[in-house]
Amino acid sequence: LHRVDRRQRQMCIRDSTNGNNTGPSNGIGYSLGGRGKVSFKKPDNPTQEDGTVVVDIVVDKYGNVIKATSGARGSTTTNPTLYKKAKEAALKAKFTKKLDALTDQKGTMTFVFILN
Repeated sequence: LHRVDRRQRQMCIRDSTNGNNTGPSNGIGYSLGGRGKVSFKKPDNPTQEDGTVVVDIVVDKYGNVIKATSGARGSTTTNPTLYKKAKEAALKAKFTKKLDALTDQKGTMTFVFILN
């Protein structure tokens, strides 16, 4: 393992292949039936680790993520810093509105952290 300058670290987020995943190949993967993405922000990777963090999310009818829990099935790391970064990014995500929804909707977001 070689030392990487902090400025050279980047986070790569790949799309997952399930559900309603949309966006460019470097976008954030998500599965949330019937919803599209409005805005996602890529979190940085301040660690010296690679790994995938899957976040369980709950979205209200206005498209806001109201609950996020890192470490869902499919995660390949238990790094607490990556969990925190993924959760923070998920809580800032915005999905399309579904005003006729009777309940909040559950889904997932997938973040793949790599060092370049």
